[in-house]
Amino acid sequence: MHTASPNTDLTTAAPPPVATVLLGWLAMIGVDLFLNAGILAPLYNWNGPFLLSPLEAFYRIPVGYLAFLLIAGALFWLLDRLGVRRGRDAALLAGSAGAVVWGALLLSVWSISTAEGSLLAAWWIGQTAQLAIAGYVMGAALSGARLRSVAAAAVAILLVGAISAAVLQSIGFAPAPIVING
Repeated sequence: MHTASPNTDLTTAAPPPVATVLLGWLAMIGVDLFLNAGILAPLYNWNGPFLLSPLEAFYRIPVGYLAFLLIAGALFWLLDRLGVRRGRDAALLAGSAGAVVWGALLLSVWSISTAEGSLLAAWWIGQTAQLAIAGYVMGAALSGARLRSVAAAAVAILLVGAISAAVLQSIGFAPAPIVING
């Protein structure tokens, strides 16, 4: 149950939690596609010891997206629990939390792997932005904005991310790894 806070309007109906989480998650996937299939793709060394083969990584991508869903659910819980009811406030909180959590995680990965510092730094920036954008989407829903408008924004982020990645791959900036089954 939502409680009153300085950021809430008591006349605003609470958005459905599942829909709000799913919309934040869609935005996260859009940002992920833009980043990892697009602008960060040149940083991936598929022949190095840190990354899985492209085929194995392709099979595991759904597990990564499930992890994003868990993060989106936790983010919704945090925003709701703290009474955050504006997109901007939610983006600031989510981005700040993302910077700390992803920063700590990636420092841990760096300490035990052969991952390149440039890739980890890019992931840190990207994951922080991804969480901030998901926070904005969820905060907009929590603010009482029409869920249809929030859904349109989340789908637009997803589509722009996917199309941008495809364009970057098509022009050769973000070479897609060759996946050979066998």
